[in-house]
Amino acid sequence: MADTIDAFEEPTRTRTYVVAIYTRDKAFGGPEEGGWWYDTGALQRLLRTFKNEDRAWQYATRVNHWLNRFINRHRPSIHSVLSRGELLAEVHDNFAPDHYPETQPVYE
Repeated sequence: MADTIDAFEEPTRTRTYVVAIYTRDKAFGGPEEGGWWYDTGALQRLLRTFKNEDRAWQYATRVNHWLNRFINRHRPSIHSVLSRGELLAEVHDNFAPDHYPETQPVYE
């Protein structure tokens, strides 16, 4: 009988770390306190998955050095009104969301 119960147990899931490139920018949150802004991100490309978090961060760091040297240096800062965003490699647990945040933050 114990064998049949084991057959229905949920398999253990291996944690993975996804490295993906996002376009990061600022969005206007509202006029409170003279105006406030929040970070946004839009998925551009999935790069790799890792089983080891440290290796995922090392890879993302290398990609970010390359992006900053060849791509982002020609873009206005995300703090500028001329910003078109900047590309950034990020590490996410198990999956990379299409965008963030899911909903606009509320000023408190």
